[in-house]
Amino acid sequence: MDWPFEIDAESGILRFSQLRLSLAPRLPLADFLATDVGSGAKAESSENGCQRCSVQQTLTDGHRLSIFLIFVDGCLSKVRFDYRSEGECDWSVWSPERERARVQEYRNEIARQLGTRGRFRWGIVDAGYDDKAASAVLFVDYLLDGEEKKT
Repeated sequence: MDWPFEIDAESGILRFSQLRLSLAPRLPLADFLATDVGSGAKAESSENGCQRCSVQQTLTDGHRLSIFLIFVDGCLSKVRFDYRSEGECDWSVWSPERERARVQEYRNEIARQLGTRGRFRWGIVDAGYDDKAASAVLFVDYLLDGEEKKT
């Protein structure tokens, strides 16, 4: 599988080349909204200094990429994303077993790109099962100023 993202182990920059989108730790919300992708993002909610937005794109390979972003005090804090074929977006073919297998596929790709998954000096990257969405998800949690930076 050709994965639609790359994560830089040194900087934590997350790139989606087909979207021409790069997400860096603490990326200002205004900079994200100024991109082609950001200008089309759906605002989900805004409260207590947090702005949430989402993006869904069908890529050239026919897969759907869904990205959910959280900005805290105007800076990128968390990214959750999912990548699957259009056919797998149909709830009639959903199964918990398939989603658990997808979590492992995601974790394998993270480890392939970064050598491991877990904590880095810029944040945490992993994959897991989102109970609320009933799906596998990749996530990047960037450390904010003042957070402990363990390696």
